[in-house]
Amino acid sequence: MVQKIMKLKDLNQVEAIRNANEIGATILSNKKIDYRFFNHREILDVIKETERINRTPSENCYHGETHRYWTGTLVAHEKPNERLTDAVKYTDKYTGITYVFEVPKEYQNEKNAILVVQHGFSASGNPIITLHEDGKNIFVDISDKNKIKLLPNLPTDNGTYDASNENGIPLGAELRLQPNEEGLHKYGRWPNENIRFLQVMTYDHEGAYVGLIARSDTDVFCNDNRGTVYACGNPSVKRDVLVKPQRASPIPTASCGALRLGEINQP
Repeated sequence: MVQKIMKLKDLNQVEAIRNANEIGATILSNKKIDYRFFNHREILDVIKETERINRTPSENCYHGETHRYWTGTLVAHEKPNERLTDAVKYTDKYTGITYVFEVPKEYQNEKNAILVVQHGFSASGNPIITLHEDGKNIFVDISDKNKIKLLPNLPTDNGTYDASNENGIPLGAELRLQPNEEGLHKYGRWPNENIRFLQVMTYDHEGAYVGLIARSDTDVFCNDNRGTVYACGNPSVKRDVLVKPQRASPIPTASCGALRLGEINQP
């Protein structure tokens, strides 16, 4: 089946969720972005330019072409080895705004676990995820609490882990790959689709997180970075967003800067 995928350019997380909700489009999940990074060269803006299609992500990066996305997979997790309470809170270091995710009672007291909910819409057309501002706080409202899933065995440090779960989030014990296992996955350095690198902390972030998972095809040095899953960061950072329209009516794109990528196969 062919689906039309739209790109919303240069949005922070609040803008991404609100714009997608407004136009009735679902933000592509972490799993779907991962699939496109490794299986769809159509991820490039101009899919008819053979020269660009044949380049590696690193070569595209050196030509100023990078793909950095917020995904539609929203997560919330506490600091390593700290138990979940009634809410997870995370403060963006650039804005001072605190993002608050209410933890369902059945998941409270869990440790080293991650809460996951996918952006989308209910059968009646209501957004699953909405954001409400109250001063310097932004509250994440999940319209259907049954959509919130808890995944155990969240690693406490960055590393390579099994990502075979339906959300594509690396979990469990760290995988110590042997040198002969560091082979190419098509045109990447990841042995297979079930092994990914999880980043849950950076040099200035070692705590809880509330926000969308981020993905990038290259890092700041233009290294192939498609296998890294970012479950940390600052929601105010601008990234692009890929969305799939859910409504049959025309989508108003002028207000949110959407660019049509064209028709590509939807896995």
